[in-house]
Amino acid sequence: MRKRTPIRSMTVSGRHTDSLSLLGKKAPKELSYLGALELLDRQCLGFLCSTRCSGGAILAAYEVSKKLDPAGEPVLGGFHSPMERQFLEILLVRHVPAVVCIPRPLAGMRIPACWAVPLDEGRLLVVSPVTSGNRRFSRPMAELRNAFVGALADPLFIPYASAGGSIEKLLAICAGWGKTILTVECNDQPTLRSAGAGSIEELLQERGRAEREKRLILL
Repeated sequence: MRKRTPIRSMTVSGRHTDSLSLLGKKAPKELSYLGALELLDRQCLGFLCSTRCSGGAILAAYEVSKKLDPAGEPVLGGFHSPMERQFLEILLVRHVPAVVCIPRPLAGMRIPACWAVPLDEGRLLVVSPVTSGNRRFSRPMAELRNAFVGALADPLFIPYASAGGSIEKLLAICAGWGKTILTVECNDQPTLRSAGAGSIEELLQERGRAEREKRLILL
């Protein structure tokens, strides 16, 4: 029988204090976690997406998940909707490090079978800003989760933000925090474009060119 990964806790300190202070009165003083805490010390690519998402944006996001570098930055997100869970599964299969934010106490949580090996291998972290209380999921919990991702990660990859939805509202806040916003090339939503959203595909292409040039120099 596989040994259960222990739940641990940490006091928010250092640069995490500065980042989470963006949340104001909602900033957590303590986090509970499972897995590789050191992933949270690295610069993370945030992943946020509305539950209602266009088909084109979904397909483009899946293509992005297949191009992210396993040796690159961890991807931080809530991974709650079916589309987000599929995105996470692709990351884990490809050994891209990931940080999953759960907006509920971790005690009693059932760990998905596909998380077991990544947790053991140190390429997955499950973290919660809620250390006690009710485990029943609610909208305020979802909003706290998304704000946590927005505060800690930079840049933020947002394939789609539904008009009037919570991601669209958070988008404006994150832009005010000075976060770099990225989306997929096929998405021309005015809200994302007005927030200065760049193309994640272009970013990945630039990184690919830089890596190829680096290899040529080393030859």
